[in-house]
Amino acid sequence: MYIVTVFPIARNAFKDRLSYWSAHPFRPGSIITVPVRGREIAALVETVQPAQQAKTSVKNAEFMTKKIDKGDERMLVRPGCIRAAIKTATYFISPFGQTLRSLIPESILSAPLEVVKEISDKERAESTAPIKLVDDDGNDIVPEVLTFQTNDADRYSSYKSIVREEFARKRSVLMIVPTVVTADNMAAILRKGIDDYVVVLHSGLSKKKQRAEWVRAVTDEHPLLVIATPNFMSVPRRDVHTIIVEKESSRAYLAARPPFVDARAHAEYYAREIGARIIYGDSLLRVETLHRRETGEVTDLFSPSFRIENNPKTLVVDMSDSVHKATKENKNSPIMSEELESMIQYAIDKKSRIFIYSARRGLAPQTVCGDCSQTVLCDQCQAPVVLHQSKSETERFFLCHHCGKKRSAAERCVKCNSWKLITLGVGIDTVIQEIEKQFPKAKIFKIDRDSVSTDKQARMIINEFEKTPGSILVGTETTLAFLPSVPYIAVASLDSLFSLPDFRLNERICHTLLRLISSTTEYFLIQTRNPSAPILDQITRGALTDFYRKEIEMRQMLQYPPFSTFIKVTIEGKKAVISEQMERVQAMLEPWSTSVFPAFIPTIKGNSVLHLLVTVPPESWPDEGLAKTLSSLQPNFVVKVNPESLL
Repeated sequence: MYIVTVFPIARNAFKDRLSYWSAHPFRPGSIITVPVRGREIAALVETVQPAQQAKTSVKNAEFMTKKIDKGDERMLVRPGCIRAAIKTATYFISPFGQTLRSLIPESILSAPLEVVKEISDKERAESTAPIKLVDDDGNDIVPEVLTFQTNDADRYSSYKSIVREEFARKRSVLMIVPTVVTADNMAAILRKGIDDYVVVLHSGLSKKKQRAEWVRAVTDEHPLLVIATPNFMSVPRRDVHTIIVEKESSRAYLAARPPFVDARAHAEYYAREIGARIIYGDSLLRVETLHRRETGEVTDLFSPSFRIENNPKTLVVDMSDSVHKATKENKNSPIMSEELESMIQYAIDKKSRIFIYSARRGLAPQTVCGDCSQTVLCDQCQAPVVLHQSKSETERFFLCHHCGKKRSAAERCVKCNSWKLITLGVGIDTVIQEIEKQFPKAKIFKIDRDSVSTDKQARMIINEFEKTPGSILVGTETTLAFLPSVPYIAVASLDSLFSLPDFRLNERICHTLLRLISSTTEYFLIQTRNPSAPILDQITRGALTDFYRKEIEMRQMLQYPPFSTFIKVTIEGKKAVISEQMERVQAMLEPWSTSVFPAFIPTIKGNSVLHLLVTVPPESWPDEGLAKTLSSLQPNFVVKVNPESLL
C-alpha cells in the first residue's frame, strides 16, 4: 500500500497538495485522476511512499485520506516542464497546480487514454533527473539566453535559417508566440519548403485538431518546427534544442487571470531545464530585456538594430492651437487637421488605401461639464464614461469600459446641473463620423472590440479592405494584429494614452507607433496636442537607442523595474473594511518597503479598490519569507509579481 501526494491541476483547487492511499505505485510526474469534493479532476503525482514509511504522518493528518484506484496514468509533459513550472509558481507566488494547469491545454488533460497513450509510452522512458550539459572537459554548460532585435523581415528570414540548421542536426525548434493570430501568421511565413514538418498549436483549433497536432508533435520521427501559444508550450517534444519567444514585448504573455504568471519567464526556466537555448525576438525588445543584454546577463544572437528600417515620410501635426480655441469657445475638439484631410483625399484619388488609428473606442473617451469642468463618471465604479452612439443612430449613451454599465447620455451635470456637456478626445466612432461628413462617397471599414468579436471577422474585413481601391480602414489597437502593409497610415490621436499615470506608458506608445510605421509604405501622419513629447521625436527620427537610454535612466532614477521587483497586492470591498485589512497586511510586511494607494479606478460596483506595492531588490526575489507571508493572505487578496501596470 502507498501514500500518494498530488498537486491538483485545477484553477480553483482548495489546497495546493492532497494525499491519497493506493495499492498502485504511481510514478512521480505522471498525471492521474483523483476525487475532490464529489468530482474527478486531473492531478500531478508529486511523491509516492510506502504506507509503512508514512504511517506517522497519516496518523497525525487532520483529514481522512481517500483511496484512489490505478486508473489511467499519463506522462503528458516532460519532467523538465514540471521542474520549470515549480520555479515559475515560486517566482509568481501562484499555486503549482494552477500554474501547471495554465501550461497544459484542457483538450489534452481530458483526452481519452488511447489518444495520449503513445505520448505516455515515450515519456516513461525519460529520466526525471535534470539534464546536465557538460563540455569536453566535464565543465557545466549553461544553456544560452539570446536576444534578436531587428525588423520583422530580417528576423523571419533568420528564423528560416535557424530551423534549417536545426533540422540538419536532427533537432526540432519550439517557437512560442503570444496570440492565435501571430501563430497563424508565423506558420504562413515559415511553412515554405517544410510544410510537412510544421505543427501549429493554439486554442483557435478544434479540440480534435489540438489533440491530433499534439500527438503528431510528440511522435513524428522527423524534426519539427512547433509553433505554439503559451498554454501549449509544454508539448513534450524531446529533441527541442532551440526555443524562440517571438514578439517578446507583447503584453499577451502576461496572464490576465489567475495564475498571474509570465509565460516568457516560464519559457526561460523550461529552456534551462531541458538544456535548450532560448532566443527572445522582436523589432523592439522590452526595456527589461535590453537592460539584461546591457549588463551581460544575456547575449546577442546577432548585433541588434536600433534603427527603424522602414522609413516612410513622417509628419507630426500639432493640434494644440485648434483644440485650445475650440475649448475656449465651448466647442468640441476638432477631429481632422487639413493635413489628414489632404492625405485621405490623395489616397482616394490614387485609388490606394489608408488606415487611420484611434486609441479609443466610442465617440469620445471623456466628457466634461463646460461650466464647472466636472468629468462625467460611471455611477457604479467612478471611472470616466465613454460616449457611444446606438447602431440605429437615434440616441447616444454613456458606456463604462471598466465595468460595462450603460446609461443614456441625455443628462445634466451631477455637480452644477448644467446641460453644457463637452466631449474631450477622439474616439473611433467620432473619426468615422467626420470622415463620412467630409468624404461621403468613401468606402469605410471599421475594426474594434465593439464591432468585431472574432479573428475570422477581422480577417474578412481586412481582406475586403485590401480588395477595395480608395478604401479607408479605421481601427483601434485590436486592428494591429491583422494590419497588412498600407501605403498611408495616420494616427487620429494618441493623447488619451499620455494621460495615463503608468510607468510603462512610453514603452507601450513606442511599440504601438513602431508597429504602425512598420506597416506604412508611403506616408505616416500623427495628430497630437503634445508634439514636443520626446517619444514622438525619437520615433520620427528612428532613434530607438535614444528611447531606450532615456527610459532606462528614468527607471533607474525612480527605482522602477528592472531596478526593482514590484509585487502588487489588491483587495476589493467596503472601504472601511479593506482599509483595516490592508493596514494589517502592511504591518505583516513591515521589514519590506511598502506603500498603499487607491486604484486608478477607485470603486467597482460600489466597492472600493486598494493596492499595496511591495518593492524588492531584484537580486532578493524570490524571498522565501516574503513569499510565505504573501501566500498566507486570504483569497480576497490578489497578488501579482511584476504586474503590467500599477493602475
